[in-house]
Amino acid sequence: LARRARPAPRLTRTFIPDATQLLIDAQAVTGLPWYATIPCATLAMRSALVPASLIARRHGRRINLAAPHLRKLQQLAAERSKEKPDDKIGTARLLTTGINGILKLHHARPSFLLLPFATTLPSMIYLALGVRGLPGDALVEG
Repeated sequence: LARRARPAPRLTRTFIPDATQLLIDAQAVTGLPWYATIPCATLAMRSALVPASLIARRHGRRINLAAPHLRKLQQLAAERSKEKPDDKIGTARLLTTGINGILKLHHARPSFLLLPFATTLPSMIYLALGVRGLPGDALVEG
């Protein structure tokens, strides 16, 4: 039996109308005028991103605690490279293994320092696109 070909799935919703609808719903639920709804939505989104900043701050403190050990490790690697100038790969391998070990010992993840930037920028762009998609008459009405 021949199978019927399924139609390709269509995107029924897109990114910008979702952001716009979110703002319209927020205004309808709160009953605030638009000049208050948009800053409140911004404040709510920024508040939702506070945990990302706290996590980044915690990992920053952990990296600062590990910094003296990392400096000592770098000095040891420099001494080893002077002793064995032909073994640059071995020195680099020891250095990276040492750095990873020290960071692991301190439970520090340097990539988490980027967390606030990685979450705030897309969120604010999403909100800005939502504001941009609002109909002009909705802003005038209230």
